[in-house]
Amino acid sequence: MKRAPNIDPALQAALSATQRRAHKPPSDALAFALALKLPDGKPYTLAGHEDLAAILQDTSRVVVVRKAAQKGVTELMLRLQFWLASQNYSSAYFLASRHYVRLQVQRRVEPLIAANKLLQQALAPEPETEEDETRIPSKYRLTDNITIKRLWGGYLIYMGLQSEADVRAYPLDAIYVDEVETLKPELTDALQERLYHSTLKWERWFSQPTAAGFGVDERFQLTDQQHMLFRCARCNHEFALEESFPHCLRSGNTLLSDLDLPAEPEAPRDNWTYCCPKCHTPFHPLASNWRWVAKYPSRPDAGYHLTQLYSATLSPSEVAQLYLNALRSPNRMERFHNSVLGLPYTGGDRQPIHPDKLLYHTFESPILNPQNPRYIGVDVGDTLHMVCLETRYITAIEQFTGATKWRDLMNRILALQPKAVAINAMPYKDSAKDLLRELKKHHIGGAIIYDAGDESKPTIGYEDEEFGEPIRRISYPRTELMDGTVSALLRGEILLPPKHKPSTALLIKHLMNYITERDEQGRRRYARGREDHLGRALDYARIIAQHAYTLQLAAPNYGDPNTWLVKDAVVDAQPL
Repeated sequence: MKRAPNIDPALQAALSATQRRAHKPPSDALAFALALKLPDGKPYTLAGHEDLAAILQDTSRVVVVRKAAQKGVTELMLRLQFWLASQNYSSAYFLASRHYVRLQVQRRVEPLIAANKLLQQALAPEPETEEDETRIPSKYRLTDNITIKRLWGGYLIYMGLQSEADVRAYPLDAIYVDEVETLKPELTDALQERLYHSTLKWERWFSQPTAAGFGVDERFQLTDQQHMLFRCARCNHEFALEESFPHCLRSGNTLLSDLDLPAEPEAPRDNWTYCCPKCHTPFHPLASNWRWVAKYPSRPDAGYHLTQLYSATLSPSEVAQLYLNALRSPNRMERFHNSVLGLPYTGGDRQPIHPDKLLYHTFESPILNPQNPRYIGVDVGDTLHMVCLETRYITAIEQFTGATKWRDLMNRILALQPKAVAINAMPYKDSAKDLLRELKKHHIGGAIIYDAGDESKPTIGYEDEEFGEPIRRISYPRTELMDGTVSALLRGEILLPPKHKPSTALLIKHLMNYITERDEQGRRRYARGREDHLGRALDYARIIAQHAYTLQLAAPNYGDPNTWLVKDAVVDAQPL
């Protein structure tokens, strides 16, 4: 016979049968979280973290927290997960690897259970019936298992998200996804499938951001985007500190925003205070009135932005010094935005492409000069993405969809009359080869492009040679290929179409998804699974322009303005 946990009457009522499977659980999660002691036995309090109360009490199905470093969100979410278990809901907490999961459970979850009698009493004993016995694999049945614990009628699962198998393992009522930036997008997108059976379907995503439109920032942009707004007591202006920075810090008569790059050695080091960005009246965030305000209140998903600018442990002078130091280093500035402001950063090593760093031409026509060589790159998928490069200029950016997309692409290429076309091989290699063979009949050269591993060297060869219809093949290390395009863009060697054109904005969006990460061995690479298709098409156009003469796809042309693209490359070229 299971012993009922010793809990207060209000919580006992919340566990009644009529409320166990309610669409939204009772709104007493805050009281439950505050009732649990810290692992050292001290009371848990939100003093200095008052902004977290709204997140804890939010019953939206999806809550995204884009946060600065050390905001106490992980501790909050662990308590919320325990509260859901008290409502007989099962949930999973996801991190990037099993190693991090083990550290999380051993250093935070189990000490929290050990410090609270309420949780200890709620740990489920061995299964009583054969039906209970068959619900989960035998190796997970112990209540002290590192990855699965059962409290009340809910399972608490802790998993490293490293493969599709980790995603498909269990049906769930809620998911908690920590450090979103470190997870593979193709795996996180599949997590919702674990919730389809549940009436609750809670999703909680929380992380420091890194790059704009990536990871937690991508999800935050789809929410109502709530920011903490302060009201100036003097001019009544309402503002968010992170969106007003650095105009909201002053020392005497000096505003932080007035300091030029590089920071002056004479810049004040002390006596910085926050101020209204409009009238510059000093104020103290922790002693001021504030409220959560949504930019898009009609959206159903909730998003909260948390910053260190109103932290109880990071003073205004410390924030000012971190910013002044960051002015001297792009890498430090990127870290400052991510960990102090809680904002994504564009234009740094993590996300090198920014619209303001690119050059644009003013030509509207897709063909600038019929005598100039043109090269086309095509990225293949359910949608075909095409970019045309004429000398230094991108002149055409187009997409093709539907049942006739390959025929439409063919007609467009014939209209542009390029010297050569490069198409990535996957996932529709046969269709790509058919297109190249058809283009050959019209005296347009072409090649299939493969992304090679980063340890490989660029190679050139043939496919289908044994069938008498050889297709030229280029295999190029993916990171090196993308780096080459990024460098060419940032050096002004490739000019984009006029900035006002929608197609230009779409290309920039795809290029901004060139986001670098580190693999398990610490090697730098570009993240996969991003919407970067037009950028990849530009990669292929650039590389076919570079190797068109080597492949004998285009006759050498003295004075060809495209020679700026040609650089020394190690290739194993086979002559025709």
